[in-house]
Amino acid sequence: MNYLISGLLLFVVLHSLRIVVPSFRDRLIAGLGKPLWFSIHGVLSLVSLWLIAAGYGESRQSPLWIWFPPLWLNHVTLLLMLVSFVYLVGGLVPGSHIRRFVRAPVTFGVILWSTAHLLSNPTTADMLLFGTFFVWALLLQRHVLSRPHQPASATLSRTLLALAGALAAYLLVLFWLHPALIGVSPLS
Repeated sequence: MNYLISGLLLFVVLHSLRIVVPSFRDRLIAGLGKPLWFSIHGVLSLVSLWLIAAGYGESRQSPLWIWFPPLWLNHVTLLLMLVSFVYLVGGLVPGSHIRRFVRAPVTFGVILWSTAHLLSNPTTADMLLFGTFFVWALLLQRHVLSRPHQPASATLSRTLLALAGALAAYLLVLFWLHPALIGVSPLS
């Protein structure tokens, strides 16, 4: 569990500098230069993800169950995950209506992703992992909503591209990546 906690702390600190201590982040970028800063940030982000994955995998060897979710919650989780992919992918496609009308759609997608996983994963490690991402994304969303918003233009073709990409990513994760990387099929 130490790897999981360390990875989550590193991830949250790295990805919260901009909102918690923006002047410190700006001084780091000015001192190191953008390429070096983004390289260090990228490497540390990968380290944090490795720590999270290793710690989560380790904690799954002897899980401590907090509750036993009813089977129907798996269906709710699958539906929430599809919607979360629409926001996650739609937020990354410039010119989509999702990005135009939803403030911080990627962050909202993380909120839905973590909520979905909290519903059907009842161990202490699950609560720590998905609960941390849920709280972090809520705080980030609050910060984003406090800033002025200037909607960009959007086209139907870019929105359809975002929706097609979301469906493709969802199906890829559902049928291949989740079973291969996590070792659990969401459909079982």
